[in-house]
Amino acid sequence: MNIFFPNEYRLEVLMNTYELSEFGISYEDIDYKSIETRRFLWSLLDKVRSSYGVNFSLAGRHLIEVIREKENKLRICFSQLSQNNDQHSVKQLIKSEILPVAARFSCFEDVLSAVSVLPEDTDAALYENNGKYMLIFTSAREEKNRLLCRLCEFSDICEEPLREKARCEELWRCIIPQNAVNKLMKAFSVSR
Repeated sequence: MNIFFPNEYRLEVLMNTYELSEFGISYEDIDYKSIETRRFLWSLLDKVRSSYGVNFSLAGRHLIEVIREKENKLRICFSQLSQNNDQHSVKQLIKSEILPVAARFSCFEDVLSAVSVLPEDTDAALYENNGKYMLIFTSAREEKNRLLCRLCEFSDICEEPLREKARCEELWRCIIPQNAVNKLMKAFSVSR
């Protein structure tokens, strides 16, 4: 388990599914309306306090995000919201899932066209093999369908992105291993 405390109003906990199971809960079971989820969140904060010495209180208004990253990683973010005159303690839980996307392109111009529709902060890797290109990145489930609709004009979307990623890493040449969208935008002055 890794703890990040970027400021006094935000706490991030990165954990794997095994560590989550030690609390007796799974990602699928997380729902703030259930007492098990609330017990898990309180137990997690207690463990953070005792093991890491970080004292983060859930008193007041908070946004709690549970984000599935990669296959077996979760990021749990506690963000204290600005206080107003409301005396009620409001907690909001958002579950999000980060999903892989693999897009295959027949030419480099199509890659640049796709870059123009992707968010600038998209962490992507670009691969090449015999004049064909593959852009592999992750997207939140909520954003994935919107991005796929925009990308399908320029590329073929792979049905099994994890298998495609493994195949690319083994057989294709990696041109840009990280932040390909941002680097391509700057290098080729791609406009939105």
